[in-house]
Amino acid sequence: MYLCDQVAQSRRETLVEDGGGRVHSVPGPADLAADVRACSTRYVLDATVRDTCLELLCNRAEVIRLEDRCYRIPHEALWIEWTDPAGAGKRAGVMVLADDETGRRGIMHSFSQDAASRPWAAQIVFAFDFDNELSDQRALCGLGFGEVRDPQAVERMFRHGMGRIDHRWLAYFRASGGLPPDALQQMLRSVAPDFGMLCAFLLLLSLECAVAQPRAGLDKINRARARTGKSLLLDHVEVSLRLAAVGEHGFGVGSSRSAARLHQVRGHLVRRAGKTFWRNYHLRGDAAMGVIASRTVRVSGNGAALRAGLG
Repeated sequence: MYLCDQVAQSRRETLVEDGGGRVHSVPGPADLAADVRACSTRYVLDATVRDTCLELLCNRAEVIRLEDRCYRIPHEALWIEWTDPAGAGKRAGVMVLADDETGRRGIMHSFSQDAASRPWAAQIVFAFDFDNELSDQRALCGLGFGEVRDPQAVERMFRHGMGRIDHRWLAYFRASGGLPPDALQQMLRSVAPDFGMLCAFLLLLSLECAVAQPRAGLDKINRARARTGKSLLLDHVEVSLRLAAVGEHGFGVGSSRSAARLHQVRGHLVRRAGKTFWRNYHLRGDAAMGVIASRTVRVSGNGAALRAGLG
């Protein structure tokens, strides 16, 4: 089961107890469950794409230039998830909500799995603006990037984001005696890599790619789950997206494919008559053939091809 399914099925509010024994309701997976269920497209990264994103952050951060036009949220809302390389198979993910049609600013919510593999929402919400810097060194809480090859390039990227704590978490921390600076820095460190993953993935998503035919949906699985009283998995069609694969499978879907059902197409750069412009996310297909309200996209790629595509 994907992490997005776990978040989408969350119903219980998240409760924590402060030092004085008072119970607080704080933001948790259930707060974003409806957004995940309504999200039109969810991306699931394989290990190659995940590792390429991490390699970009650690060793080639200078190629992530947020002023470039490819850095846009391609949907009104999207989910991205991957397997945490340091988490013994645990999954991590982000829910990204665009603030406007440009896709250049928005809010990112981070999720992970606890020791029992249950979904957990990060205490910090990350706002970002690719056109304007939101943070200075003080706002970054002394966050260092000494483990990367180019710390200055990474810091420039993170100046376009700003972490904030929900007022309900603040009430809990105040009742528990305050939030020490080192604890705040640790919380920021827990979500900062996710913003880096988002930026790196947007760069990879701008590469030429091939789309495979959709896999079968989950109707059979969900019928079996319904018979046993289990919650249904997200109603989605699952397709594959192979990055930097032109020449291997061809670009796009072959013309032999039957008329597509109505679905949302991600926003993308269009190059025409020597000009480049951004085409916002839009609907495509024939409603008479059916409607795809949401879909899960399994993203794969060849590491060498991805590196070649990045130059």
